[in-house]
Amino acid sequence: MRNRLRNLLICGVTVASSVACGVTVQSHPHQLATATSPRATSLAGPVTRLTNIFLVRGEKVVVSHRAVPDPVTVQRTVQALLNGPTSAEASHGLRSAIPGTLRLRGIRALGSTAVIDLTTGLAAASSHEQELALAQLVYTVTAQAGIDALRVLVDGQRVEVARADGTLTNDELTRVDYQSLVAS
Repeated sequence: MRNRLRNLLICGVTVASSVACGVTVQSHPHQLATATSPRATSLAGPVTRLTNIFLVRGEKVVVSHRAVPDPVTVQRTVQALLNGPTSAEASHGLRSAIPGTLRLRGIRALGSTAVIDLTTGLAAASSHEQELALAQLVYTVTAQAGIDALRVLVDGQRVEVARADGTLTNDELTRVDYQSLVAS
C-alpha cells in the first residue's frame, strides 16, 4: 500500500484517503502551472497568477513579473502597478515613476482600448517622470490579452498627456508612443 501510494503521488495522481500523518489528499490530479502563466496555488485552489508589471530602472521601463490575484483583470493589474514596487523589486533597483498620490478611479474596456480614469496625482510629477509613468501604465495595460491601447481620463475628463517625444495628445496611447523609454 505504501509503495502504491508513493507511485501514485510521483505520477501526479492523488487519492481520496487519509495517510498516517493525518493529511487528506484530493481525488484529482494537481494542476501544474503552464510556462506562459504560472500560478501559485493553495488547498483552496488558484490564488495568484504571474503577470507583467512595468517598473523603472534608471531612466528606462523594464518588465517585472508580479503575482496578481487570479483571475487576472486589467483593474487588478493596474492596481498592482499603482501599489509600487515590492520590497524584492526595490532591492533589485526597480522603482515607479507613478506618484504615490495617484489613485485609480475606474477602468473599463472599450473594444481593444482600456479607458483608465485616474485622480489628478499624475500632474505632480515632472514631465520626464510623467512620460515614464505613462509608459509604465501603457505597457502594463497592453500586456493584457486583447488590449492594444490606453485612453487616459483624469477625474472623468479626457486630458492631454505627453508621449515619450514630448508631444501632447488626448488620443489613445500605444506601446509605439513610448518604445524609446523601454529597455531593450
